[in-house]
Amino acid sequence: MRFAVDISITVKDSFTTIKMSIAISNSSPLIAFSAIGRLDLIQRTFESILIPQAVNREVNTFTDTSATQTRVWKPIRADWIIVVSVTETPALAILRESLGAGEAEAIILATERTLPLLLDDLPARKMATRMNLSPIGSLGILARCKRAGAIREVKPVVQALRNVGIFYADSLIQRFLYDMSEI
Repeated sequence: MRFAVDISITVKDSFTTIKMSIAISNSSPLIAFSAIGRLDLIQRTFESILIPQAVNREVNTFTDTSATQTRVWKPIRADWIIVVSVTETPALAILRESLGAGEAEAIILATERTLPLLLDDLPARKMATRMNLSPIGSLGILARCKRAGAIREVKPVVQALRNVGIFYADSLIQRFLYDMSEI
């Protein structure tokens, strides 16, 4: 089954927002924006987000490890986030050998449905690119929101993400802020 990606113009909160209808997401953008209370920024870009079962488990299960102790997030549930099954395939098994289950399932789902993929993890982004996908990261979502007028500045949002422990290399942030004309 294939889904068409529609572009529509929607006016929200006196800002014009360009929305694509459906995307696939890995857990990282959902967790990042949820951690700062700004899931709305994803929804301003995509009307619906499909997530595979593995991503649903990742975003709705708290694991008490040293890596997550400083990042406590609430379960992520919204009527525009839809959990879907991914068929077990040899390609999925191969991806799971080098990537997390959520990343592997999200990449396969985006490939099968020919939909945009929201993904932050660099090794997973490289793999997605090798599979002819063009992953959109959290910073890409912010760029789209700014260009569409949904937010005036990305810098405060980037700082909020960093404040809750979302890591971005300093060089990446500097280049991003320069590209957004904020430095």
